[in-house]
Amino acid sequence: MKLKKVLLIMILVVVMSGLICAQATSSKIMGKVTDQEDTALPGVTITATNPKMVGSTVAITDENGVFRLFSLQPGNFTVKFELEGFGTIIRKNIALTVEQTLALNVKLSLQKIQETITVEGEAPMIDVKSTASAMTLTREVIETLPRGRNFASLVTAMPSVNNEPWLAGISVDGASGAENQFYIDGMDTTNLYGGASGQNAAYEFVDEVQVKSSGYAAEFGGAMGGVINVITRSGGNEFHGEIIGYYEGSKLTGKERDILRLNPLDDTIAEYVNYQDMYGKDKIDRFEVGFNIGGYILKDKVWFFGAFLPVFRKQVRHVEWLSGDIPEGDYTRKNTNWNYSAKMTAQPFKDLRISASFLNNFFKWRGQLPARAGNQDSADVWGDYGFDFPNWTATGSMDYVVGKNLLLSLRGGFFHTDTNNQQVTQSDPRWRFLNEAPAYYVTSTHHFDGTALQVPDEYQRPYGWANYGYADGFETKKQIRDRASINFDLNYYLTAGGEHSIKAGIQWVRIEEDVDNSFKNAYVLFGWGSTFTWSGTTYSGTYGMYGVRGQDPAHDNTAFGTFANPNSTRWAIYLQDSWTIGYKFTINLGIRAEKEDIPSFSDLPEYAYPPVTFNFKDKIAPRIGFVYDVSGDSSLKIYGSYGLFYDVMKLDLAVGSYGGFKWKSSYFTLDTYKWDEIGVNGNFPGTYVTTLDWRIPSFDSTDTSLKPMSQQEIVFGAEKKIVENVAVTFRVVNKHLRYAIEDVGVRTDHGEEYFTCNPGYGWSLTEKNGGKFANEFPDTPKAKREYWAVNLGIEKKFSNNWWGGASYTWSSLKGNYSGLASSDEYGRNNPNVERYFDLWSLAYDKELNKIDGPLATDRTHQIKAYGSYVFPWGLTIGMTANAWSGTPISTQYNVWANGYMPYNRGDLGRTSFLFVTDLYVEYALKIGSNKLVVSLNVDNVFDTKTAQRIYSNPSTQNVPVSDNDLLNDSWEFSDYNLRPDPRFQKEMLFHAPISARFGLKFVF
Repeated sequence: MKLKKVLLIMILVVVMSGLICAQATSSKIMGKVTDQEDTALPGVTITATNPKMVGSTVAITDENGVFRLFSLQPGNFTVKFELEGFGTIIRKNIALTVEQTLALNVKLSLQKIQETITVEGEAPMIDVKSTASAMTLTREVIETLPRGRNFASLVTAMPSVNNEPWLAGISVDGASGAENQFYIDGMDTTNLYGGASGQNAAYEFVDEVQVKSSGYAAEFGGAMGGVINVITRSGGNEFHGEIIGYYEGSKLTGKERDILRLNPLDDTIAEYVNYQDMYGKDKIDRFEVGFNIGGYILKDKVWFFGAFLPVFRKQVRHVEWLSGDIPEGDYTRKNTNWNYSAKMTAQPFKDLRISASFLNNFFKWRGQLPARAGNQDSADVWGDYGFDFPNWTATGSMDYVVGKNLLLSLRGGFFHTDTNNQQVTQSDPRWRFLNEAPAYYVTSTHHFDGTALQVPDEYQRPYGWANYGYADGFETKKQIRDRASINFDLNYYLTAGGEHSIKAGIQWVRIEEDVDNSFKNAYVLFGWGSTFTWSGTTYSGTYGMYGVRGQDPAHDNTAFGTFANPNSTRWAIYLQDSWTIGYKFTINLGIRAEKEDIPSFSDLPEYAYPPVTFNFKDKIAPRIGFVYDVSGDSSLKIYGSYGLFYDVMKLDLAVGSYGGFKWKSSYFTLDTYKWDEIGVNGNFPGTYVTTLDWRIPSFDSTDTSLKPMSQQEIVFGAEKKIVENVAVTFRVVNKHLRYAIEDVGVRTDHGEEYFTCNPGYGWSLTEKNGGKFANEFPDTPKAKREYWAVNLGIEKKFSNNWWGGASYTWSSLKGNYSGLASSDEYGRNNPNVERYFDLWSLAYDKELNKIDGPLATDRTHQIKAYGSYVFPWGLTIGMTANAWSGTPISTQYNVWANGYMPYNRGDLGRTSFLFVTDLYVEYALKIGSNKLVVSLNVDNVFDTKTAQRIYSNPSTQNVPVSDNDLLNDSWEFSDYNLRPDPRFQKEMLFHAPISARFGLKFVF
């Protein structure tokens, strides 16, 4: 015993010393053993084994015949029941997924002669203890379906889970892609800034992928969308491995889609162009070559698994330049990913199970690709650009069973990303032929080619031209982001008016960023032929106006970029009880409380405090649910749940609002066509107008009564086992946004000023209603996102060589706020600083009605189907098919800011219905005890071309209507002689073409 205690203490010290983490990844089997007369049998020995779990788990029934098997690694279990004088029963193929609890009740018969009965199948499918709606994909299933090259590509098989680029990624129950939580082996790998997944794991590294969409317990926090949990592979009592290779590229891709654009030399013309027809297809080759191996160091004691799978991608583009001394050329970009993982699992003695894992996604690229339109600077050093991006996660866990009723769990991890080794820093200013909206606007009708302004040919450039890319102007000296966490919880079982499974835990998280990333030279934007109206005066030079960001010390404008070293420590505590009354009815009660702050990014001593702080009392999240096992045999459950869910704030708000990102612009009349002299050695000719600070720090303009962003969820549903391995599901869900946190803006003579508020509450209201805004304006509306959905689904577990499923979802997503990522602007993901409320007018239409209607990713109908069949001779065929309703389109103008909707939401109808089918084919050739596997993965088999968007802005110009006119509806668009945008109401963003990937794998 002394040795055991010493070992336990050592393990505790090792795990505590390094790491951070979050959620449990193990599962449970619980049940009751009786004789044929339903009399409880105490003293029955239950032994559970699983080829994916090191060692075995043993339990003994108590005086009530109840047993509990804790800390189980997901997989297919064999469970043995033994008691002297009774026949032994072995239950095989008990499929247990991550964090699942299965009820397994067994009857033993008296036997004079010891006899063993083995039962195949008849395993419970339904978790009658949980209210969570979840879908789990095991590695065996994943390997039979069409898929991408990381875990995120298959989670959309679940109802109400879609990949929505307009919402920055995976949307769960209408939420944006920035509102999920991503875990790998229990470690939170969510991006600190944008909230998307911060790390990839190739399928060869993964054992299971689970996505929870609703009803999850109090131990889970920080998500208002879904919780995506990835479990990596472990070793075993046999050595196994794979040699792996994949190829994909332009040779296996269909014809590129047409692109809708403005003609680079005449912005009055909209045109569809196909760059493949014009310049040839980009030549792309992507190779993935590596191996994995797993096995044991000590059988039933210590296992290991390791994988190495680098990716080499090369893309060559032919570009014909619209201007400059170089007519055309080929340009190359090379991407390299060093992907590898390692995991060790051990059971040093029967009550203790430990694991440690490491996942690396180091990425680097060399060589920048010019835009295919050829409207950039041909003289730029395209082949020299590049960066390195270290990215890794380390995790550790320990589960210790104390007696029959107590499980102690300790988990920790560290998530690290970096941006370094910049290959090129610029020596010239960045010159761009584009207005710096929203400061000034174009009134002339010239075509941006300089002709109407009598500019010599050598100084003419196409609209949108720049001498180098925006991102290339920054000098990134460092950009390190880290998350560390530790999670400790205990799970205790007791009997008091029924059976209680009580779980309590505490979580500690620390995030930190160390960044120095700013523009090295001036950034100059030219508005040829434009005017600038400020404080009642309109300015314009001989050739228009220009704006300068940074490097203008004469006008207090020296920096454009970010340099800071903030950190934040966050805590969470939770308590939950799963209380089963009479073996059929379970009540789940839970409560969670969190403490967090947003760190200051400012280098000013007066702002060296967290501008936003939420204490435990501010983020109390109750959870309540019920599960009724109708027949008591886990074949039908009816369930429901209610809960409050809080967002964990990202850093994007902090960097922009609290002193991190510095941005001032100075404005001058443009009186010379020699643009290449402006900004050089501090030369800023013309008449100086003003300097505006576009990032006034919001420390003093943050609502002191700010409430955390939260959502209310109500779910009702049922799951029914139809026949062995087949179940149907039904779910009704409502998710109601309670509070959002956004920057609410107003125009001033010094620039845009923002208040960090809960829209519709507190400071966002007018002064007469206790807010900060002038009474002449209407109150800021409440942020609204209302989601309703009805899901119907059927799934067959793998048996008789096949598995599959299908689902139908009716849903409604309405309001004025799509979430932390904005679906009103493609790919915009700036949590808490989107444009919804940047100006009061963005929340109202032209008739001064509040904006409210179908949001841009509302899809009324969704149908999904998936499945695979494994033929006895080694052939596997898998398929996924999806059909979605089109999304609503709304007219949007630039009225001092992007996103003004004069006719409210959805006035232009919807995009077309979309059908997409993917296919996977594999053939496995046996070579002795080994296999050679050849595979083909085909995306978009029928080459669907449906447009995903309709261009919705009628004008290329900013509409300078005054607040007074907006308030009185005393204006018309025709008053401003706006230049029409010829792209208006034309289809764009067509679905990607058919593509394929070959795979070759040797399994030994």
